[in-house]
Amino acid sequence: MKHGSEADGISSIAYNDVFVGSSPTRPIGVNMDKLRIYIAGPMSGHPNLNWDAFDRKERELSADGWAVVNPARMDRETGIDPENLGEYDYEDAARRDIEALLSCDAIYMMAGFQFSKGACWERALAKHWGIKRYYEIPREDHERKTILEEGTNDA
Repeated sequence: MKHGSEADGISSIAYNDVFVGSSPTRPIGVNMDKLRIYIAGPMSGHPNLNWDAFDRKERELSADGWAVVNPARMDRETGIDPENLGEYDYEDAARRDIEALLSCDAIYMMAGFQFSKGACWERALAKHWGIKRYYEIPREDHERKTILEEGTNDA
């Protein structure tokens, strides 16, 4: 699977950072197979590990035609209890999540992701791998003008 500039000849800066507000619509002119999108956001320190927000976003993205990879669902499937984490192994979960992200065409950054170490790592890896990034909220560093608008390739 090719991502970003490798796949379509478009600059990774111009192509990969997209502010969408709520849920991204499926890109026009792509293969009719469902594109996979990974949900990233804060979990630790939130009631029920913020699974309700992840599940809502999964429903929205699925309705928009995406095949959704939801780490909250993966946690449930492995038997994690948000009320009693016990000896929860963050490294095992991170490894699993990174493998899942690598299989995706895009990542959706939920509001508050910047306060989550895990979500920040997922964003950094997605950027490094050229995976398209969608953002629920705008942030200054996500709203750079594209290379085409600026006429340079400075980022």
